[in-house]
Order: sequence, then structure tokens, then C-alpha cells
Amino acid sequence: MNASLSESIISHIKRCPQTSRGCNADLLVGRHVSLFQKFRKLDYDGQSQNLSQIISLQEPERRRVEENVSRRHCTVKYSINYTQQKYPDANNISLRVYHDIFKSKFNLRFALPRSDTCSYCDKLFMNFCSNDDANEKKRSEIESEIHHRKAETGYKTLKDDTDTSKLNPNYVVLCTDLQQVLFCPNLTHSSVFYQRQFSTYNYAVHNMGEENAKMLLSHEAMAHWGSTEIASALLFYITNKYSRQKPSEERKLVVWSNRNNHSVIIILEI
Repeated sequence: MNASLSESIISHIKRCPQTSRGCNADLLVGRHVSLFQKFRKLDYDGQSQNLSQIISLQEPERRRVEENVSRRHCTVKYSINYTQQKYPDANNISLRVYHDIFKSKFNLRFALPRSDTCSYCDKLFMNFCSNDDANEKKRSEIESEIHHRKAETGYKTLKDDTDTSKLNPNYVVLCTDLQQVLFCPNLTHSSVFYQRQFSTYNYAVHNMGEENAKMLLSHEAMAHWGSTEIASALLFYITNKYSRQKPSEERKLVVWSNRNNHSVIIILEI
């Protein structure tokens, strides 16, 4: 027995000449229900080829996390929804099909969102997005490339220092960082939203040669964390970790930090 489609379904199909799965709506009018189910089958080969062309456009945006890792990572600003909506060629592919092929055919992952970004990088990125002038966009790209090359040089130097500290115990390399302010108590009920929480500070000192870290925790009632407090915490770690040198001994200390430009820190290191 032939099954007929209702008038509302037919009118809806006529308003959508191209469905999300790529079947022609005219072929569905007055057809058997089995044909409707037949056209719902997914042509993964054709969709995959189309999707390959789409994702190839994103190749410049990918980046490797490490040299020895084969997994590819897209930039933080991308998501599967974003890429499916961004490229017009993907309009005839449903989000579910796009997601399935994206996960199965490509060795891609999305990087985690960053909570502590570089202010200079953000500035260049905003200039690039908000500027219509092609020359200004190019200038922002060049400045960003130079900035990232400097950062890569710094990371390479840190790696060299770390390798040296593992081989030589008298070559001490410390990486220090002040964590984002922690608010206590860490509760989620509604009354906490309107109350002032207690600020807690965590200063991390990572000994790269020994591969261990020390956390120096304090709260706002003890002191406000400025350059003086950071210098005091660093000095506290060094004096408690290492004994005073003998006249015949030689030891080199290398401190990596984003706060080395403070005058108090510079005086301490001198």
C-alpha cells in the first residue's frame, strides 16, 4: 500500500529545495515512504571529499604542540559548530555528519581555552579583526609572527637551561609564577554571589632540574602580593632549600619568571 505525505510536509519540502543531507526535495513529492528513507542514507564518500576540501582551508591555523606528537590541534577560536557554519561549502552537510567525519577521518583536536593570555597577542589579534585596511592587517600579522618567534626562542632557551640543570646539580633553574587569585570559600550557592570572598594567593616555584614544585600559600590578611612579597617568597624558598656555599663551591642560579622586570626582583637577584 502506498503511503502519502501530508500537505504540511510537502509544503515544507518545497520551501527547502536542498535539504541538509543533500537530497533533491522534488524527488520526494508523491513518492513512496521507502524512497524517502532511501534518500536519507548518507553518502559518506562524497561528504568526506567535500569536507576534506573544507578542512584543508584551516591548515594554516593548525599548530603542533610538540615536535614528536603527530596529533594536530586547531586554534582555540575554532569549534566544530564554528567551522561547519563558517564555510559555505559545508551548508549541504548536517552538523552530525560534519562531526562524524571530522572525528573519524582527521587526526584533529581543539586546544583548551586559555585563561591567561598574552596582552600583546590579544592587542594584535583585536587590531587584525577590527581593521578593514589590508596593510594594517598585514602589519599586525608580521608583528605577531615576530612576537611568536621571540617566544619560541625563549622556550628553547628554557629547555636548554632545563637540560643543563638535570646534568649539573650546581646549575639551578627555577620557574616561578603567581597563580590566579583563589577565592575562599569555594561555594556555588546563591548567597555567596552577593558576599565578599576571602582572597588567597599561591606562588609556585618549580625546580626544573629536580622536577618538583613548591607552593607558597598565603591569604590577604597576611600581605598584599606585590613585587616585595614575591621577592620575599623567592628568597624564602632559596634560603630554605639550599645551604650556604663554601668558598670553594660555585653555583649558578637561573630564575624564569614573568615578573623579573620589577626593581625589587632585580635587586634580589643581584
